[in-house]
Amino acid sequence: MLEWYRANETYEAVITDSIVVVAHAAQATGIGAVFISRQDCDPFAEPELLNGGAAFERFMAASTCWPALPTGNPTDALAVAAKQKCGSATNDTWSDIFSKVLVEHVEPNLGQGRLTVLFEYPAPEARWRETKPGDPRVAERFEVYACGVELANGFGELTDAGRARAAVYLRRNGRKGATLR
Repeated sequence: MLEWYRANETYEAVITDSIVVVAHAAQATGIGAVFISRQDCDPFAEPELLNGGAAFERFMAASTCWPALPTGNPTDALAVAAKQKCGSATNDTWSDIFSKVLVEHVEPNLGQGRLTVLFEYPAPEARWRETKPGDPRVAERFEVYACGVELANGFGELTDAGRARAAVYLRRNGRKGATLR
């Protein structure tokens, strides 16, 4: 698995880098396709770009969930839809519920036939990442998938010292899911 960061570059540049690295790795090993669990994925084909909201709508049939996703509240629309779709324990946190939905209903469907770049994660799931300009509910985080398996990930790294200190403070004081604005 590749975690990729590049200082002083945009989030989009890091996504492009990651796709290129996967293609170079495939070329260097001489494989024409990634083959996992009777599925294949062409690492040289144009990748599918899929934001988190579209992924949840497509694979959970939960179009009303995404606008409420970044609240981090276990009673928000995502949590309610997730409990109906895949169940959850009464003490599950919002993060537990999000992860369960992602692992059970979204990830297995990604990277079918070509790479999928899943981007724009809920801000509570990406503490050290920059939030998307114009939409602080989502963070500049991405993962690259082939045949339902994550190959690479990265993010727009939080570089503002004041915000980084605030994130450390929140984490140390038991507010792991708190969102920096």
